[in-house]
Amino acid sequence: VQEPITIETGYDLLTDKGRSAAETVLKAQQPDVIVAQWMCAPWSIIQNINLVGHRAARQTVLDARELHRPLLRWLAKMEQWQRERGAHWVGENPHNSVAWREPCMQAMLANNYNTLLDMCTQDLKDPVTGLHYRKRTLLNHTSPAVHEALDLLCPGDHKHGSLEGTTRVE
Repeated sequence: VQEPITIETGYDLLTDKGRSAAETVLKAQQPDVIVAQWMCAPWSIIQNINLVGHRAARQTVLDARELHRPLLRWLAKMEQWQRERGAHWVGENPHNSVAWREPCMQAMLANNYNTLLDMCTQDLKDPVTGLHYRKRTLLNHTSPAVHEALDLLCPGDHKHGSLEGTTRVE
């Protein structure tokens, strides 16, 4: 296991320098598995409200997506590298993330398993109300075992809490 490649460990993957440094490490270490998760906020379906709203709000969303597109292209490159050398890849983002619609993500979606996982099946709950969060997630990956183990949708036998807003826990 190697140290995570994150902003906290010195890799700003929103910059060319950060992605280049991360790629150097990955190519040197030849990991058996890469697990990637990218920021949801720029790609959240809820941002579509801002796209039809005030001009400044629309521009903020468009600017954020433009800032994050190079990261998505780099992740798609790393996924292809992993797949072509027979290593494993897992990419995660909400199932309705607009990122999945980006052109650079299409080969990834076409060449791998795309597993839907409701996080309530993993006991994700609101810490205050105790209600489960559905939080449907798409896992894009190379492993039939991951697909078999995590192809889990909500059985519908419980209530769900809302993910909008903020929960504060002392």
